[in-house]
Amino acid sequence: MSATSAEPTTIVAIYADRIADSADQVALWIHRDGRFQSLSWGELHQDVVRWAAGLQAAGVAAGDRVLQLSENRYEWIVADLAIQLAGGVHVPVHAPLTGPQICEQLAHSGARIVLLSTADQAAKLAGVAASLPSDVRYFCFEACDTSLGSAAVSPIEQLARDTSVDEAAELVANARSNTTPETLSTILYTSGTTGEPKGVMLTQGNLAFNALATIEAFGEREDDVRLNFLPLSHIFARTCDLYTWIARGSQLALAQSRETVVADCVEVRPTLLNGVPYFYDRVYRYLCEQGLHEHPGVLRKALGDNVRMCCSGGAALPDHLFDYFASQQLPLLQGYGLTETSPVISLSSEANVRRGAVGKA
Repeated sequence: MSATSAEPTTIVAIYADRIADSADQVALWIHRDGRFQSLSWGELHQDVVRWAAGLQAAGVAAGDRVLQLSENRYEWIVADLAIQLAGGVHVPVHAPLTGPQICEQLAHSGARIVLLSTADQAAKLAGVAASLPSDVRYFCFEACDTSLGSAAVSPIEQLARDTSVDEAAELVANARSNTTPETLSTILYTSGTTGEPKGVMLTQGNLAFNALATIEAFGEREDDVRLNFLPLSHIFARTCDLYTWIARGSQLALAQSRETVVADCVEVRPTLLNGVPYFYDRVYRYLCEQGLHEHPGVLRKALGDNVRMCCSGGAALPDHLFDYFASQQLPLLQGYGLTETSPVISLSSEANVRRGAVGKA
């Protein structure tokens, strides 16, 4: 797949093609009822279309902002795709933020619909209810009896709308024809390490090109299984886990939490992992503490015994981690990027992987 050939040029088109090509194939692995259970692309699409239709019925039109405050979960993905099909702009807020921080980003973004994951997230906003913008509607993925001043928090099912097969097809077709590479897709707020958080505006074309180029550089396959544990509200996971998964038509498993990643690897047996140096160092230190780190193949076994490639981003990779992964014959590739660049600027590949280098240079 080449980002410069006649490939889809928007995330909406990439998603529409995937649903058309792979409706019956396994798309997702979600941990429910004590085990990972699969969902097909078609099952995912049913929820995406219901939410997209509901957003449009609630008044979301082209360019309208919809804010989501949620941890990684199935509904996060449904919301992201539904907002874009509805013509809206997704504003994902980092789940650990405080009430005042969320309030500020809500006001700055101009969102008039807010999707919340839990009652705990709603409680953050209840503490700043007097400062919240007026005329905002709130929906929660789980049971929530919290009120935000004069605004109630409604169940997400009150937003969703059932659609016929023909209505769903028309919704997708309209979304595709009305979405161009220049269409604004998302606003991501930076962490504020260099000052006040800034809203980074990324287009459909920004995200689509980066996802397709990343697939080409990594040589990802349709039979790949990736385990996501990095926050989807950050661009690294958004592009390199979520959108590359959709574009390639592979499988994605959502980790239960950051604390269960290694156990989830054993159950899911991923072939690809995106992480940060801190995660890889935790795995390395655990193996050292157990006196197992020098055993041949122990690293791959700890990660499910099926991993063929890992990628590290978000910070510089220490040399000792690169060397250890190399000694275990498990490629650990480095990438570099910025939120403003969707995010990948440069990355290593299996053919060009060297200590301390990102890419071919």
